[in-house]
Amino acid sequence: MSFDGLRRLSQPKTPVVLISGIDEVALRHVLDRHPAAALAFVDGWTGKGAIQRQLTQAVAGWVATHPEHAALDDRLAVLADPGGCWPP
Repeated sequence: MSFDGLRRLSQPKTPVVLISGIDEVALRHVLDRHPAAALAFVDGWTGKGAIQRQLTQAVAGWVATHPEHAALDDRLAVLADPGGCWPP
C-alpha cells in the first residue's frame, strides 16, 4: 500500500496523557462527528497498566458529566502487551 493509501485510512486521534488525563477538547471534537460507540482507544504497547487506569478514570468522568455518551467504551486496544495487562 502506498503512503497515500495509509493517509486515507487514518482516523481522528485523541491523546491520552498519563499526568493530565484525556484531552477533552479533542474528545468533544471527535464525539461531535462520530457516535460514542464507534470510538476506539488504541496504544502501541502496555507497561504496567497506567494508561488503561487513566483512560478508565477519564472516560468515567466524561460519561458522568455527558450521559449522552454512555456508550463510550474505556477499553484500550494495544498492538503489543509486554506488560501482561490483558486480560485485566
